[in-house]
Amino acid sequence: GLGLRLIWAALVPVVPVSDQVAYATFARVLREHGVHGWSAAEPTAYWAPGTAMIHAAGFALFGDSGATIVGINLLFSLLLIWAGHRLGAAWFGPRAGLAAALLLAIWPTLVMFTTTLSSELPFLALTALGLLAWDGRRNLAPVSRRVWPLAALIWAAAMMLRPVIQMLPIALGLAALLRRGRQGRGTMAQAFILLGLMLALVQPWAWRNAEVLHSEARISTNFGPNLWMGNNPASDGGYMELPEETRGLTEAARDGRLKDEALRYMLDHPGQTLLRSVTKFIALHDRETIGVAWNDEGLRQAFGDGVKLPLKLVATGFWYLLMLAALGGVVILALRKGLLQAIAHPAVVGWAYFSVLHAVVVVEDRYHLPGGLFLVFLAACF
Repeated sequence: GLGLRLIWAALVPVVPVSDQVAYATFARVLREHGVHGWSAAEPTAYWAPGTAMIHAAGFALFGDSGATIVGINLLFSLLLIWAGHRLGAAWFGPRAGLAAALLLAIWPTLVMFTTTLSSELPFLALTALGLLAWDGRRNLAPVSRRVWPLAALIWAAAMMLRPVIQMLPIALGLAALLRRGRQGRGTMAQAFILLGLMLALVQPWAWRNAEVLHSEARISTNFGPNLWMGNNPASDGGYMELPEETRGLTEAARDGRLKDEALRYMLDHPGQTLLRSVTKFIALHDRETIGVAWNDEGLRQAFGDGVKLPLKLVATGFWYLLMLAALGGVVILALRKGLLQAIAHPAVVGWAYFSVLHAVVVVEDRYHLPGGLFLVFLAACF
């Protein structure tokens, strides 16, 4: 995995595009002025601050350069592969652990993200590390039974990257109740403790948002806009420009207004909302081209435009094979342990959790990567 990423980084320069430009700006302003914003006088919480915080620290220690961005991504990539190996072994045995590590090592999009300034690799690594701390004790050393509260610290950091992880412990706790009945009540209790600790750990940022932006948002002020993008009369389920009438509003006011509009639309059109969510769920999984898109300018400088289509085909082809192998893994689990045990397994529940949440809100192909992490373990089981 390290070798593939070093080769990619040697060939493709770091040239931020799209949201990466915002992350780079926030990281530099944070490093220079201690403010998460477009400038020292323009604080923001529209994007979750975790990505900027990580890179601001990197810039302060090693300099503001593409090499620092690559180094950060290499670190989180190695953590992800290591945690995937350990977690796969804990869930399905040592051979599955090796298979999970291999899949994470060669996943084309994850290799391509080595040269992007983005939240994906840190978020995936922290998600896997939190799972390892909480649920990785099954076939590992007994000491891991005493470190499950560490998952709260890890997942709180992940929340600062992407708030969508907030209710993952509850989803996994409910799955434990389904799998183990009354014996799962301890896991459910742990889930609520984890959630409480996570919320307490990120509360200082919520206080900052209230003080600086007059916002009730715990992490970011983009939930309302994202919910509106996926739930309004003109929505196709993907990214949309925000309505003109919200341009002069503060972040907090825009967030609240668009959230209210989206919820009202969803309540007034439940059938259409359900149908659109199913369509978004399918669209969430229909391709994987974001690694190429977010390296657009770097690839053009290195190879020209002719390489982009082949790379998109490779990345999407891998994604389809991963989904097919994961489906095979679910079938094997069902044959071995029964259908209920299979569908309530953490690997299935984790994929469903991230996929359904995005299907309700808004979808882009990069939003399937957190769910795709769990497909890796199911594919490794196959």
